[in-house]
Order: sequence, then C-alpha cells, then structure tokens
Amino acid sequence: GTNVSPSTPYPEVILADAPAGYWRLNEAPDVLTVAANDGSLGSAADGGYVYPATPGQSGPAYPGFETANGVFIPALNLATNTITITTWLKRNGDQPGNTAIVLNHAGNTAAGLKFAPATQELSYNWGDNPATTTFVPSLNIDNDEWVFAALIAQPDQAVLALLNNDGFTAVTNSVPNWPQPFEHEMRLGGDLQSDTLTFSGLLDEVAIFDRSLSVGEVYSQYASAAGGLPPRIFADPVPTPNQPGEGEPFTLTVDAGGTPTLSYQWRKDAVNIPD
Repeated sequence: GTNVSPSTPYPEVILADAPAGYWRLNEAPDVLTVAANDGSLGSAADGGYVYPATPGQSGPAYPGFETANGVFIPALNLATNTITITTWLKRNGDQPGNTAIVLNHAGNTAAGLKFAPATQELSYNWGDNPATTTFVPSLNIDNDEWVFAALIAQPDQAVLALLNNDGFTAVTNSVPNWPQPFEHEMRLGGDLQSDTLTFSGLLDEVAIFDRSLSVGEVYSQYASAAGGLPPRIFADPVPTPNQPGEGEPFTLTVDAGGTPTLSYQWRKDAVNIPD
C-alpha cells in the first residue's frame, strides 16, 4: 500500500537524493508532448510520449501513465558505471522474456531494468553481458499490483531491489560493470532494438541517479510512500580504518532506511553516546 499523506512527500525524498533525471509522468491524459524532467539535467532531459502511450492513469500514490511504446528520453551522456534507477511498475499480464522496463539500449550503451529471460521476475542489462542479462534473483513482479524496483550499479557489482507482496528484497550480482556512455536515446517501457519487448502495463515516478545509492537510501524512497515503516539496518556499522588514540574522533557509518525523517543515536552498554 501507499501513504497518500506522507510526512515527507515521495517527490521530496527523491529530489533530496539529487537525481539527474526524474520523470513523474503526471502530464494530463490529453497532452502527448513533453514528459517533464524534474532532475538536475533539467529540461535538456525532458522526454516525450510515444504514441499510443496514455499519460494520466492512476499510479500507486501519484498520477502515472499507461505505456504502449512508452516514453523516449534524450541522451543523458552520463558515461558512468555508478548509477541507480528506481521506478514503480504494474504489469498487465505476462510479459515476453527480456521485456524492457527502463532501458538504454542503443549505440554503445546497454543499461537498465528489464524482465528476466523466461519468467516474470526482475532482471537487468549492463553492457549486454550475459552474466547480467541472464541474472534471475527470484524477485517476482506481481501481476496487476504496483511494485517498486531499483537497480544500483557499481564498478564491481550490481544490486537489484524489489518491493512486492513478499516484502522488500535486495540481491547482489558480483559481476564487474564497465562504464556505459548513455550517448543515445533511452526508453521508459521500451527497447529501441525490439518493439516486441515493449512493456504492457503502467510505469510511474522514474528516477535516474548518477551515483550508486545505498540500499538504505532506496528503501527510504519506498518507505516514504508506504509510510510508518520503522528503520532497518542494511549494512552493519563500519569504523574508520585506523584505530584512533584516546580522545581522538572516531567515525562509524551505517546503511539504514525507513520512513523519513530518520534520526540516529549511537549507544554503548545501553548508554547514549553524545554527538
């Protein structure tokens, strides 16, 4: 479910994470012109609806759109292997294997979210590497239900995350990812290399970040829409590499997520440690 009146609205959480592209896809249903970008690339990354896509459909908590050939996004020219993609989707029946969700698949670039080769599960493509395109981490995309999906790409691995009826799950594929130029048009709900891999269903609130978000940051995005989710720790506290001397500062970092706004209090032997 989603929280229609979150304490920190979903778009505020997305924008606080500084996306390069953020397409809310909330244009009026009778306007098939611009799919506005609210991310840091501004209007240079505005997209357009591809006929017969129909915007203005009901989303999980915000207006979305019904995709046929989807939305085209101009070249982002990110030239990176550290990127995060998040989106909401609702599939309409079984999709062909490798159906595109959010995918840049043109020129020298192959990067984005897709369906698995033979099942209704989440997968991804990075560089057309079979170790990515055939990766099936048992993240089922429920039919006729809104789910929240994410790809977190890093130089040495990728994380796929999905929130479905089974809860929130993040799975790591430890495969190197070389930089992708993102030098050509990408599609939301389509694959430029094959019209048969067009997504049938609804997409909403697509965001692309030119950095690798943590799993906790991604979870907090979902949690801001769901509301009332307590904090979860996704990576245990990590100390500074060098042991400090007595009286010297000591830094601990932790990856946590939950419904914003989160606060932290370090404790030792059940006693609060002052900042």
